[in-house]
Amino acid sequence: MWYKEKYRIVTENPYNKEKLNGLGLVIYSEWKDSFVNIIQKNEIKHLFLNYSLGWKCSDYTFLRYIKPIETLEIIDTHSVGIKNVEQQHELVTLCLNLPNANDIDYHAFYHLKNVFCYGDKRNDSLFSCNSIEKLYIDDFKIGDKHCIGNLKNLKDLTIANSNITSLSFAKELLQLKSLTILNCKKVQSFSDISFLRNLIRIEIRGVKNLHDINFLANSKNIEVVIIETDKLASIKSLDSLKRIKALALFGKNFLIEDMDLTPIYNLEQLSMLDIPNRKCYPVKINCYWNWDEYGKIRKNWLTEK
Repeated sequence: MWYKEKYRIVTENPYNKEKLNGLGLVIYSEWKDSFVNIIQKNEIKHLFLNYSLGWKCSDYTFLRYIKPIETLEIIDTHSVGIKNVEQQHELVTLCLNLPNANDIDYHAFYHLKNVFCYGDKRNDSLFSCNSIEKLYIDDFKIGDKHCIGNLKNLKDLTIANSNITSLSFAKELLQLKSLTILNCKKVQSFSDISFLRNLIRIEIRGVKNLHDINFLANSKNIEVVIIETDKLASIKSLDSLKRIKALALFGKNFLIEDMDLTPIYNLEQLSMLDIPNRKCYPVKINCYWNWDEYGKIRKNWLTEK
């Protein structure tokens, strides 16, 4: 298989294929001291370590001895001791997919902007790292005992598989442009999203108690709306959202209860649409969903029956 080589030097992120600023290194074996020379010789700035691709390491001590890097992405379900990550003070992107690992102190990082981590334990240092602009917290199991609202510079937030009940922190995140809520079934209300007037993208899936989208009415810059639920009372609030380019409203037996789909006519920049057809609707919805066509305006989304 392709990953049986010991390592590979890359120019793009191996997961999302984004172009890297400088060279990256993917390691497909257990750590060896010879990798230090490879990292130094090639001026590696980005390091990708994935247990499923052959990576193995006990305590990540080597992070003390390599030159500063900008990106560190670790997927490792076995390692626990990752304290040495703190030695990489100049990290910009840190992704720690280590469900069993001990906490680290985020105060150690001076320039950190992008973070993926697990949130099953409270870590106050994470919520006081004001440089963070993009945060993805998975398995976020501390309820509402967090301080996400302290991260005033957040522009992109994803909360997944969480037992949070409130989105009241949203009123503190006025710079937020992208919000994703995944499998957070205990959220009681979504009204606080109305404070996010700079939102460009919103995605909400795997929740309950979501039956209206009036909270979007103030998000005049919104371009992407993806919402999974069983029903919405109405989509009238879309009338004022002229910049929407991609709209998906779906779910098991999804229904727009007032059966008024006319707001879609007003979405003049729409390039992607995914809403299930229902016999009770007075019009047929001509769905089209292809990210390669995002931003390319299409017409005739609705056909009279």
